[in-house]
Amino acid sequence: MENTAFKKPLVLVIFSLIISLNSIHSQEKEKNKESYSFQEVWRLTQKNSPAQKAILYEEKAIETGRNKASRHWLPSVYLNGRSFVTNDPGSVFFSNLGQRSVKESDFATKSMRERTSNFIDLNNNPYTNINTNNINLLAPDTLNNPGTGTFHRGTVGLDLPIYEGGAKSEITKAQEKALKAKGHEKQFTILNEYGKTAINYGEFMITEDLEKVLKNLKKSVDTILRGYQVGGASNPVGYSGLLGLKTLRNRVNGLIEENRSRRDGVREVIALNADPLPQNWKPEKRSIVAFANQNLQVNKQSIGKDSSSYTKAMVASAEVSESQANAEKAKFLPKVGVFTEGNLYGGNRSTATSYSAGFYVQMNLFSPSDYGSLEEAKMKSSAARARAEEAKRNEESQLTILLKASESLEKNIKLMEESSDLMNKQVGTSQKLFRNGSINALQMTEVLSRRVDLIIAKANAEREYLKVRAGLLSFSNQNVGAKNE
Repeated sequence: MENTAFKKPLVLVIFSLIISLNSIHSQEKEKNKESYSFQEVWRLTQKNSPAQKAILYEEKAIETGRNKASRHWLPSVYLNGRSFVTNDPGSVFFSNLGQRSVKESDFATKSMRERTSNFIDLNNNPYTNINTNNINLLAPDTLNNPGTGTFHRGTVGLDLPIYEGGAKSEITKAQEKALKAKGHEKQFTILNEYGKTAINYGEFMITEDLEKVLKNLKKSVDTILRGYQVGGASNPVGYSGLLGLKTLRNRVNGLIEENRSRRDGVREVIALNADPLPQNWKPEKRSIVAFANQNLQVNKQSIGKDSSSYTKAMVASAEVSESQANAEKAKFLPKVGVFTEGNLYGGNRSTATSYSAGFYVQMNLFSPSDYGSLEEAKMKSSAARARAEEAKRNEESQLTILLKASESLEKNIKLMEESSDLMNKQVGTSQKLFRNGSINALQMTEVLSRRVDLIIAKANAEREYLKVRAGLLSFSNQNVGAKNE
């Protein structure tokens, strides 16, 4: 029994140790990893995107506003409490009246003590005895000078609007449409950022491949120059060939430096948006067409049949303007509601309550600030509709251009790849002919120059192809969440 009890904790400790070691190994492996797929980069970019975070918060804010506006039919309940010290005659009197404890002495004034009837009777003879009229000759002026008192007042009320001209209903509709517009805008933002990330990642792939090709070409030129023996100034043909080869080498060196600068720049941009990435991380190795077909895939049959997220956002925004214009009409319509209010008064004398209830009708007959507001709102709504229609037409024309450009560029890239293979064979054959003396240095330079031109043209075509495919993706409504590879 003792051995069994001892073994169980030991097994748990060993098991925990194995899990910890595996976790550390996985972290080290991830840290030392050099090649990252596009989907891995996109997951990090999406996680750290300020633009996506901002639009998410904006969407939540609109949703909160929508929920708030949808409760417009509920009554408003308010509570007010006051405790104060005053010697203001009106406040003191009405506070005592609210306590339902006003006394006759509260009406005493100086003018009452100075009346003639206080001193002369009905026969115009002065009073010699105390009477009810002059008994208060020494009474204070309590109505005008009530002294200082401490009072309390609490109010609870309810206001239920029955009809407000439809303003709150239209505002609720506007919030619903604004939320819908923001949802489309969020989708467009994600697609746009996804496309930019794909372009940068593809650019990194292009520069990595281009550097390798240019370095091999430079190596070939250097090899030819090292073995070139007839480049003296006394031999014009040979010397001209030497100058051509050196010029070509300088051109290749310049292209290598330019390409390296472009590669380092795009690597920093990606790493900045997809933090954390290792300093010397590299993209996966594959052709640009294959990369685009996997990560920038668009269903060309369905594209164009439905508006893009951007256009949908524009249309929804126009609908928001229409609802806002309808809400402006409420400013010129009557408002009807019911209310009730209860009061609690307290002071030195007593505590009492009161209530009031009823209905109200309110209507602005003329307001300079509202005059012309309805017409202004209608014009803004019409303008928003026109902008949405313009966006839709521009989208249709852009789609036509991008679809044709995509097909054309894909064919050209494939042709350039075939030409590149042929050109490699031609370079190899020309090098043999050059070594045999069948062709001169100028002819060899011309072959290598055409090879350089083809390399640069292919890289530029691939860059343009990425932009076109990303543009087509932005016009779609696809979900570009990170895929599992």
